[in-house]
Amino acid sequence: MRKALYFLGILNDSDIDWLIAAGSRREITAGTRLIEEGRQIDSVFLVIDGVFSVHIAALGTREVARLMSGEVMGEM
Repeated sequence: MRKALYFLGILNDSDIDWLIAAGSRREITAGTRLIEEGRQIDSVFLVIDGVFSVHIAALGTREVARLMSGEVMGEM
């Protein structure tokens, strides 16, 4: 949650208004890949509910991180 709060805390009111207007809420089914190493992305995801698993392709199926409610992905 701290990461999301930091991310949102550096935005001004017009930035937040833009995020609300331009963003959308999505339900993601288990097993869906949102981000793949080496591919450009055009989205930032804020985890509202649930858990996301992070894997590095070179490491196979080994989980390297878990993102929980309140965390942000795609910002790096």
